[in-house]
Amino acid sequence: MDLQKLNKLNGDEREFERLKMLYPLFQFKKDGEHCVAILSDTHFQHFTIENGRVENDIERSLDHEHMEKSMSQALMKLYPDLYISVFAGRDGALASVWVKRDGRDAEAVGSVDVISKDLHQTLQRWQEEAGKAKRRGWFFCTGHKRAEPESDYGYFYFAGSYCKQWGNEHPEHRVKAARETYE
Repeated sequence: MDLQKLNKLNGDEREFERLKMLYPLFQFKKDGEHCVAILSDTHFQHFTIENGRVENDIERSLDHEHMEKSMSQALMKLYPDLYISVFAGRDGALASVWVKRDGRDAEAVGSVDVISKDLHQTLQRWQEEAGKAKRRGWFFCTGHKRAEPESDYGYFYFAGSYCKQWGNEHPEHRVKAARETYE
């Protein structure tokens, strides 16, 4: 929407259109007085607009969510074999990383501080290993952070896949996984 059309709208409608322009990674819907920002398939932010303004807390929350999503998308463009989700908090920003697969299943790779000096070096190394792990007959060992042949597969724990060697080197981890998972 161009600025001329935007200026012709009333205060509440103008604010709704402003939010849509300000946060292009989200979808916005309006149902009477109630509005919703669709942040992802499973994450929504409900709000109202009163007197041409949205609450400051809502706008801060949308700023925060939009920053996380845009940073995640930017990193995934650089590292296409990785699924990266950035979470920013009071103590900094952390990128959680998985091997990107066609379906929803993916091996956890790990986490890295987004502000660290070795962010791109770490993500590049994981990108190379994820590319190998995506080949038929391979998986990503979350413990060793490298691609391994399926014949070396040991066990699964939460979102991580681990090789037999990792399980032998960390028997307490393997025992904990056996107690807590049903594989």
